[in-house]
Amino acid sequence: MTAENFLNTLANQYSDLPKQLKVIATFVESHQDEIPVLRVQDIAQACSVQSSAVVRFAQRFGFKGYSEMQAVFTDQLLTVIPKHQQYRDRVRQELSGDNTHDSLTLTDKLVSNGIKSLEDLQSSLDQALLDNAATALAQARKIYIAGMGRSLPIASYLVYALQNLEREVVFLNGLGGVPEQYMRTMNSEDVLLAISFAPYAEQTQTCLRHAKESGASIVLISDAALSPISHFTHLLLCSTDIQTLSFRTLTATMCLAQILFLSLAYKLETTQQDK
Repeated sequence: MTAENFLNTLANQYSDLPKQLKVIATFVESHQDEIPVLRVQDIAQACSVQSSAVVRFAQRFGFKGYSEMQAVFTDQLLTVIPKHQQYRDRVRQELSGDNTHDSLTLTDKLVSNGIKSLEDLQSSLDQALLDNAATALAQARKIYIAGMGRSLPIASYLVYALQNLEREVVFLNGLGGVPEQYMRTMNSEDVLLAISFAPYAEQTQTCLRHAKESGASIVLISDAALSPISHFTHLLLCSTDIQTLSFRTLTATMCLAQILFLSLAYKLETTQQDK
């Protein structure tokens, strides 16, 4: 079984999984590049489950145990050769337990993982979904942008960029009070553009629920198609930034935000020229 086949099977069976296994499934999908260097205990700790649940998850999909499932993702990574460094060498380096944290090593790791994250975005971004998301934003009466915690820089950039397109924008950042108090006039002509990653800020989830109840369209930037917030919309744009030394960057996600902004700007300009 290839990693792609496994992930397709996972997506098809996700709704039937018990709660604990759904948490593991979401983690595996959004951290597939890291699986080759993660132990059972690492995944269990990240998902707040017992190690036996991770093993049970692997066996649910026909693997003898975690190691056999892990090998599927290792094989996938070893076939990828980034422009600046062969990925096999990077996997081996991580497995060797190299704990050097000098500035040169940190630069190499962060830049290399940033490049890989961007390449993953380039190869996986659904262009039809991107176009539909840009269309929804172009047609919106008002655009609400929600981003808390680590998502705040992305949301802040999008607020700045969309205001330059003379769009009416409401910034839901959780810093100036309860976000939903700024959503009282939201209706079906509006769009909520939300950015959220694991562990998915509760305030952002509140905004998503409010938008759903208001009939507004929702564009969501997140880290996994199987995330617990993915059910709020079919306009889900996924971006996964590779974690480096327990630090998750925003390289690919910021690029995705800029792609969405430029797609919207192009659509608005084309519409204006056609009038």
